[in-house]
Amino acid sequence: MRINHLHLHVRDVARSRAFYEQHFGMRLKFEIKKDFIFLTDDGGMDFALSVEEEAPKAPDWFHFGFRLESADAVEKMYDRLKEAGAQVSSKLGVYGTRVTFSVEDPDGYGVEVYFE
Repeated sequence: MRINHLHLHVRDVARSRAFYEQHFGMRLKFEIKKDFIFLTDDGGMDFALSVEEEAPKAPDWFHFGFRLESADAVEKMYDRLKEAGAQVSSKLGVYGTRVTFSVEDPDGYGVEVYFE
């Protein structure tokens, strides 16, 4: 058993969809209506995005993460996100066998990218 579903309220579904497709390899699974979609990844993670004009502000500690296949993949994603102008909110860090950084999505949700 593993967690396989996350639902975020966002201000602009198309903008958030583009962010997660471009940077995290998500793809459209199905569309309930224009402003409520499900994305998915190769591992079967369902990622729902629905519109809310005033998306709620998550607590500063709230985040979710994408574990990549190698430290090198994390470093390359860090460089790509910075080049794309994404809001990288923490520098690339190495903590023993863990390599990590954080980025904010278009609505300010914290996304950790890591390998361990």
